[in-house]
Amino acid sequence: MTKKTRTIIFLICFVIFAIGGPSVILYSQGYRINLNAQDGEKIITSTGGIFIKTLPKQVDVSLNGKVVKKTDFLFGSVLIENLLPGKYEVEVSKEGYAPWKKILAVKEKEVTEAKSIILFPAEISFGLISENTERVWPTLDQRIIIEKENAEGWILNMYDPELDTETNLLREKDIYSKEVELKDITFSTTSSEVILETEILGKDRYFSFSLDNVKGTIENIQNPGEVAENHLYGNYTFQYAEEILSAKSAGFEDREIATGVKDIKLSPDGKKLLYFTQNEISIFFLEDSIVPRKDAGEIMTLMASQDGIIDCLWINSEYIAISTNGEILIAELDDRDNLQTITLAVNKNPDMIWNDFAKRLYYNSQEGLFASDVFLP
Repeated sequence: MTKKTRTIIFLICFVIFAIGGPSVILYSQGYRINLNAQDGEKIITSTGGIFIKTLPKQVDVSLNGKVVKKTDFLFGSVLIENLLPGKYEVEVSKEGYAPWKKILAVKEKEVTEAKSIILFPAEISFGLISENTERVWPTLDQRIIIEKENAEGWILNMYDPELDTETNLLREKDIYSKEVELKDITFSTTSSEVILETEILGKDRYFSFSLDNVKGTIENIQNPGEVAENHLYGNYTFQYAEEILSAKSAGFEDREIATGVKDIKLSPDGKKLLYFTQNEISIFFLEDSIVPRKDAGEIMTLMASQDGIIDCLWINSEYIAISTNGEILIAELDDRDNLQTITLAVNKNPDMIWNDFAKRLYYNSQEGLFASDVFLP
């Protein structure tokens, strides 16, 4: 081999090393060439990723219509790396389940997270567990008090979801020999005491009894009255009375949050307060949140409904069940792109109860009390 040939080979190897060496280093550090770069965008750019975590586990994850990975069987998670900055159509799917779809943005050197995804069964059926039910009330220990009617007046039964049994609790004649109108039932937040609001001979009367020992312990009590309820959640004190919700904290003085509020409910993780009116559902964030990206004290309008909202329940800290005048829905809190909802049942004015132990949703309608299939892992 001549000296000239050796020189040429050396120069070629040097050029390859000079160009290829930095390219390998840049590639190993997550840099890529963006062939679809628009005006003003970088040709060589750092990549990002998408982290997915789901229930159930081992589901397919697709980007822009192509399956790229499957979540693992231990944690139900997967990290998709080395993605060029931009928007991706993400779909999480599994046979027999309704898919989760959302457009997510990927940024340089950042991982976009979606780690609270739940895939619900494509078909969720409800079975009748008690006929001719008038009203229902959930107890603190997740049993259900059921009101029924018979020839002698109203009766109260107790349904135990764990045992799947229904037993008699109280009869109208246990209160008074003449007609007793049962207006409502309320519960003590610190004991098993139940308070009955009734009307007898045109006068309001109140009775209490303990769920631990019902028979022979019914007591006539004074009108407890409607008092403003103060709730201390995180750094905020909320006052809820006469359908008005207000709050105060060290950061701001008393302020009215909303009027016409039908109910308020704290999320299981204690970081969010749900409240709803006749046509709107809102979330008050007690702490900073990443998904959805909200600051503490910020309020997000989750959904507006022209059908009228009957009730809302937390399924977990990221999903809620919604009862409208015509159907029951499940909605997520992730407000990136579209807010996904799933219709569980179609019924008129259903009253809902969620049992976290059984992982079942119950609703009461004109036909009776129904229980769903187990639809959470």
